[in-house]
Amino acid sequence: MMIHSFIRVFRDFGHAVTFLPIDLAYDPDYTPNLQALGVTCLHAPEVRSIQQHLAEAGTSYDIILACRPDHTDAMIPVLRAQCPQARLLYETIDLHFVREQRQAELEQNDRMRAHARWRKEQELRIAAAVDCTIVVSEQERQILLKENPKLYVEVIPVVGESFGCGAGFAERCDLVFIGGYEHRPNVDAVVYFVREILPMINQQRPEIRLHVVGSHPPTEITSLACGNVITHGFIPDITELMNQVKISVNPLRFGAGVKGKLITCMSYGVPCVGTSIAVEGMGIVSGRQALVVDTPEQFAAAVLRLYSDQTLWEYLSAEGMALAHQQFSLEVAAQGFTRIFNTVLSPAPRNDLQLERITSQEAYQQPARSHKQQHRQAIEAALASGGEPIITLGFCFVCGHEVAFHTDLMYGFSQPDGSHTPNWRERVVCPECQLNNRMRAAIHLFHLLCAPTPESHLYITEQTTPFFAWCQHHYPHVIGSEYLGDILPTGTTDSHGIRNESLTALSFTDNQFDAILSFDVIEHIPDYLQAFRECLRCLKPGGTMFFTVPFNHQSQHHIVRAELDEAGQIHHLLPPEYHGDPINANGCLCFYHFGWELLEQLRGLGFRDVAAYFYWSQRFGYLGCEQLLFRAVK
Repeated sequence: MMIHSFIRVFRDFGHAVTFLPIDLAYDPDYTPNLQALGVTCLHAPEVRSIQQHLAEAGTSYDIILACRPDHTDAMIPVLRAQCPQARLLYETIDLHFVREQRQAELEQNDRMRAHARWRKEQELRIAAAVDCTIVVSEQERQILLKENPKLYVEVIPVVGESFGCGAGFAERCDLVFIGGYEHRPNVDAVVYFVREILPMINQQRPEIRLHVVGSHPPTEITSLACGNVITHGFIPDITELMNQVKISVNPLRFGAGVKGKLITCMSYGVPCVGTSIAVEGMGIVSGRQALVVDTPEQFAAAVLRLYSDQTLWEYLSAEGMALAHQQFSLEVAAQGFTRIFNTVLSPAPRNDLQLERITSQEAYQQPARSHKQQHRQAIEAALASGGEPIITLGFCFVCGHEVAFHTDLMYGFSQPDGSHTPNWRERVVCPECQLNNRMRAAIHLFHLLCAPTPESHLYITEQTTPFFAWCQHHYPHVIGSEYLGDILPTGTTDSHGIRNESLTALSFTDNQFDAILSFDVIEHIPDYLQAFRECLRCLKPGGTMFFTVPFNHQSQHHIVRAELDEAGQIHHLLPPEYHGDPINANGCLCFYHFGWELLEQLRGLGFRDVAAYFYWSQRFGYLGCEQLLFRAVK
C-alpha cells in the first residue's frame, strides 16, 4: 500500500515511476499488479545489471526510494555517482538495530549485541547519507533524531485497507496470529504464546484454538500443530478467516516499527490483545483500541476477559477500525510523501560525496572529467587562499556528525609563484577522531563499496596505524601485520603483539578473508604481482581486495606519499612502513608507482570487477581533487 501512495504523489508532481528490484526478478504476482498501476518494471533478462542500467539511464531519475539497509548501504555510492541529480529516500521498514538490540537482551546473546551495535552504525550512516529517511512511527523518528539531530526524518505510516467487520461477536470463535515467519520476532511470539500462554487459556476454555497464519513457517512453528493449534501457512485471501475469529493475539517480545498485522486485524474489526512492543508507535490506548499486557498471566487473563465480554469486544472492534482508518490510510501516507517531495525537490543544492567508478584509461580521459577537476581545484584554491590554518565546516563520517576540519601546510607542495598548496590527502584532519582525509575516506568507502558485516574476516596489511585501531575496535575478526624481516618467523607476533608477515609469502590459509585492505604499502614490494597473487589466494570467493598505491594518471610520476630529490632519492612525507622486502637485488630502496596497466594486471591474475574509484567531497573533507582507491573482487 505504501507504493500506492508513492505512485500517486509522484504522478501529482508530474513524474513517471520505475520499479527496479535488487535481484532483477520478475514476480508473477506483484510485477503485473505494478504494471497495471502504470509502473515501468525492469527485470532480467532485459536488464543485465543494476549498475549497467544506472550508467545508461541514471541521469533520468529525480527521486530514488530504496529499502533494506544492506542493499541501500551498498548502493548509495553507485546511486550518487550515476544519478547525481536524484534525491535519495530510504524507507527503513523498521529500525533494525532497535529490534536486534531487544532480541539480544531477551536472549542474553553477546554476539547479537555486537551485531546490533554494528547495525546501529550502519543505519545511522545511511540516514546521514540520504536526503530523507522514512520511518513508520514518531517514536522511531525521535530515536534517530536523538542520535543525530541534523537528519531529515519523515513518518509515513504502515498503510492498510479498510475491510470492515463482517460478522458479530456471537458468530465468532478462536484466536489468530498473522505474520511472516522469516521474521524472527514472529516465530518467537508464536512459540512463546503456545508454550506459556495458551495452556493457561485452555485450562478455563479448552475449546479455544489458535490459528497461525503466514508464509514460510519453519519447523518450530509447524511442529506446534495439535488440536488447539492450527498452522495454515500462507492464505492468499484471509477475509473468510478474519470474519470467523474472535481475537487477534500479538505476544511480541521484541521487534521494532509499526506492526502491520495489528493494522490488518483492526481493519477487519477483530480486537487485539498485544504486548507493549506489539502496539508501540501506533497511538493505541489500552482498553480503548486494544488490550495491552506484558506477562503471560496478564495476557491469558486479558484474552479470557475479551473472549466473554461482548460489550468490550464491540467497543474495541469499533475503536480499532476507526484508528486504522484515521492513522493508517492511503491519504495519510500521501500527505507524508507530499511533504517529502516538496522538501527534497527544492532547488537547494547538496554537496555530498562525488564518486566515480573508472575501469579504463579511456573512461578516465573523458572531456567531462576535466571540467570537474577544474571546478574542484577552484574550490580548493579558494579554501587555501586565506593562509593557514584552513578551517572547513563539514561532516565526519567516522564521528557521525558535523565538525570543523583543520588543514595546515605541513608536507605542502611549493608552487612556481612561491605559494604552497596543502597536502589535502594527509592534512585535512578531524579534530575529534584525529583521522586525516585518506583514513576517513578509506573507512567511508570501505563501508560503501565492500559492505562489511560484524562477521566479516578482515586482513589489514598495516597494524600500527589509526586505521587498524579503528577497525579492531569495530570488527571482532581483524588481523593486522607489519613486515619485521627476519626478526621472528612469519606468522608470529613480537612482544608488542605485532604480527610479522611478508605480502609475497603470507602465512594465512586459502580462502580465509572476506576483505584484504592495504593502503600505501604495495609500492614498497619489488614483486608486487606476487603480493597480489597471495592476497587473491587468501581471499574467499567474492572477497574484496581494497587498496591504495601511488598512481600515475597521465603517464607522469604521481607520488603522493613521498617525493624524489634531484639524485633520485626518496624522501617520505610520513614514516614508511614496509610489508615486504623493500630492498631490490642491487641493494637499492624500491618505491613503485602504477599506471592504468595495473587494472589489466589484476584481471590477468584472476580478479574480477576491477576498478579505480575517484572520490571528492568538500562536505566530508575529502579534498585533493583526484584522490582514489582501488577495488578488485575475487
